[in-house]
Amino acid sequence: MNDWTVTPLAASLGARIDGVRLTEASEVELGVLQDLLDEHHLLLVSGQDGFSVADHIRVGESFGDPYVPPFIDAIPEHPAILQVIEEPDDTETFGGEFWHCDISYTSPPAAVSILHACELPPVGGDTLFVGLSGQTLATDFGLFLSVEFIAILLIGGAGTTSGAIVGAFLIYMMPQFVEEATKWLSDQESGVTGVVGDTILTEGDDLGFINTSTVTPGWTLSVFDWNIVLFGVLIIVFLIFEPLGMYGIWVKIRNYWKRWPFSY
Repeated sequence: MNDWTVTPLAASLGARIDGVRLTEASEVELGVLQDLLDEHHLLLVSGQDGFSVADHIRVGESFGDPYVPPFIDAIPEHPAILQVIEEPDDTETFGGEFWHCDISYTSPPAAVSILHACELPPVGGDTLFVGLSGQTLATDFGLFLSVEFIAILLIGGAGTTSGAIVGAFLIYMMPQFVEEATKWLSDQESGVTGVVGDTILTEGDDLGFINTSTVTPGWTLSVFDWNIVLFGVLIIVFLIFEPLGMYGIWVKIRNYWKRWPFSY
């Protein structure tokens, strides 16, 4: 490792490493490579002729368990490796015409992506990287985030500070509770909970209306989609039965105990 040369490429993102052979890298050297990745977020490792699929798997496994992409067909014997092949007469790019964030939409997303350039055209073929750590994108403010804000105010209690705090806590915890409850139900194999799980959960090939598979086109809906439905139902229920939200419920309970046992 003493003959490695690390050259930063930008102030906040990227470094070029010369002098390392990934095909011969030891566990200690791969550990140092992980530390450099944590520091620079993007590494360009040059001079990797002879980097085989087996080497790709070995280096990838040093960062953790391989991730299998849900939407794209990979190499049959190595489902975690994708081949990006574009011919000169192709009219569409592999990743689509827009920028993308690889597979960051999955839960949990893959921690590291390893790109191995086997053959590049003389012109073009560039890959641009942007560091988004600690950044807020305009695309983050979508329709679902707007629904969350409305749910926080209406469920917690519009016009009150304590209601907004309680609403934010409930809206933050509810998706996690739904996800954990879904996982718990899917693990039940017998008894009443097993019957309930078999009734409402599906992987696309049986009855059920909550789909636990990775790809859920159309009906049935995924767990994430059912969170949106649940938010909508709660908004309607609170608007009809308790316009002041959780704060209104707390006020009623507080006033009841203040007057108890004299209810008049």
